[in-house]
Amino acid sequence: MLTFRFIFILYLNIFAGFFTTTKEKLTFYTNAKSWNDAKTICEQSGSSLVTISSPTKQYFIEKYLQNEWVQSVPGNVWTGLHEIDSSDGSKVKWIDCNNVTYHKYVTTPSSVADDNKCFSINPSTGQWKTERCDVKLSFICEVNLGLCDFDRYYPRTGCSGSLKQTGEYSLYDCLNACRNIPIQSEGEECWGVGFYQGYTEDDCWMFLSVDPEACSKSSFSNNNIDMYLKTCFTNEVNNTILADNSVALIPDTSCMVNIPLISSTQGDFTMQSTNSVSITMTTTNNPDVCTCPCRANSTKSIEQQLMDIKKELTINKKKTSAYLRTLSCADDYRSSSKVIGYAGIIFIVLEISLFVFLDSPNLMKLFKFIYKKR
Repeated sequence: MLTFRFIFILYLNIFAGFFTTTKEKLTFYTNAKSWNDAKTICEQSGSSLVTISSPTKQYFIEKYLQNEWVQSVPGNVWTGLHEIDSSDGSKVKWIDCNNVTYHKYVTTPSSVADDNKCFSINPSTGQWKTERCDVKLSFICEVNLGLCDFDRYYPRTGCSGSLKQTGEYSLYDCLNACRNIPIQSEGEECWGVGFYQGYTEDDCWMFLSVDPEACSKSSFSNNNIDMYLKTCFTNEVNNTILADNSVALIPDTSCMVNIPLISSTQGDFTMQSTNSVSITMTTTNNPDVCTCPCRANSTKSIEQQLMDIKKELTINKKKTSAYLRTLSCADDYRSSSKVIGYAGIIFIVLEISLFVFLDSPNLMKLFKFIYKKR
């Protein structure tokens, strides 16, 4: 039984990256902004423009737009998706520079270059479409809150999903098992847990469903079983009026591959790769041509400016949250862990006591010797 349980938990941990495990807060900002302004506002609040990497997240965003936020939604809403190459509209990434793994495009992004380089979501259909980045739209910010948690529902609530897993666990292990069950071949995921406290046989029932809210829409007949529903999304509305700053047509992100530069001698657009920057400065005597003051007044070489930028963007790994988490321990409330801990303490105390007891005659002689000397 213990061997099977160990293998099962190991299996869950191996596949922990393929399903909904993290909880996110989605904040809808009603004050319409350009894409770049929306990005800045999200970052200043400690969040980022929303990314949609799964049908589950798409489901909840559509639900909020059509229900909780519907009174505040005037039209399309900005997401964090944008083009990364001004010469090729088919190259797109999320604001964190991750690739698109799930999509709901109105039309698939084309390689044709145009002014529509940022993506919005239609609140009625949920479809994504390109827009000019300087268009002012409402937007959604997101912030990660850690692991999905569980809300307790008392007897006679339940789940319409199919029963796919059972086992004899503590409540802590039961909830973790549900959180870590991989998505099934038909798209089912564990969204609810039934737990029978003190039952002698299997006391943990995990319900799987394609519908993330299946467990909140049905009833459960057993009065002895409490239901715990997995909660991975929460939402709020922000009505703050904020200033306008950017009307740029190009997304201001580190994901960009090619961005347009204005030539000081010809006044037209040229392309620059941000992966390998090479800028040639030319001067002109034409009084009708404006020069960039930041470049004209700079006393540093291009190489030195790039080194300064690289220094500012370099992150100390030992100050990241991922590294700091490796220095702290997670709480473990399982009864088995407590028993092991107490047993270890008792073993150490007994071992030290045994050595002291065996060496007590020598200690007595030492004390007598010291007493006589005094």
